[in-house]
Amino acid sequence: MSTPWPDLGVLELLVAVAEHGSLSAAVRAAGMAQPNASRSISRLERHPGVTLLHRSTRGSTLTDSGVRVEVHVYNTHDVLDSLREGGCDVGFIEGPRPPRGVNHLTVAHDEMVLVAPRDHPGRGAAPR
Repeated sequence: MSTPWPDLGVLELLVAVAEHGSLSAAVRAAGMAQPNASRSISRLERHPGVTLLHRSTRGSTLTDSGVRVEVHVYNTHDVLDSLREGGCDVGFIEGPRPPRGVNHLTVAHDEMVLVAPRDHPGRGAAPR
C-alpha cells in the first residue's frame, strides 16, 4: 500500500518554512503545534526519500527538490486564486483531495512514477 499524496496544507507548511526561514517561525505564524508540523514535514520527506529542507542552527532553506514542491504549491494557488476571482471558469490541479470552497470533478486518475538517479539512496526500495 502506498503512502497517499500529501494534502495541500502539508505542502503549504513546507513553503511557509521556506518563507519564514525556520519551522518554529512558520508554526508560530500558522498557529500550529511544532511537534505536529515537524512530523508532517518528516513524513513528506520520507515517502519519496528526498530531503526537502536544508536544516541548520540558523534556520531552514529549500533544497532543489523542495523548490520543485514550492513551484507546485504556487501553481496550484495561482489556478485556485484565478478561479475564485473570476479570472477563469475552470482549472486543472493535481492531488487526491480537492481544496475546500470549489466544485470539483475528477477527470482522470493518472499513475505517476517517481524517477531518481541510479545512485539515489532509495534505489533499492521495494515497489509498493
